[in-house]
Amino acid sequence: MYGNEGVRRDEVSNLPRRWCREEISRGNRTGVYYIAPTGVRVRNRNELGKVLAEHYDLTASDHFSEKIHSSIQ
Repeated sequence: MYGNEGVRRDEVSNLPRRWCREEISRGNRTGVYYIAPTGVRVRNRNELGKVLAEHYDLTASDHFSEKIHSSIQ
């Protein structure tokens, strides 16, 4: 879909394992996406919260959920 030019993909430490953050440069603009381990591409924080809530218990009061909550706020 995209060439390697202008694409940067890094693993995200404050999301569950194997989630990636992808930046795609298009001229003077950069699009940021979060990629789930399943390959689902998430475009914004609202979508990210919905996708994570489907697969993870975000109401638990532990370090893992606190890291997730802080990353989507």
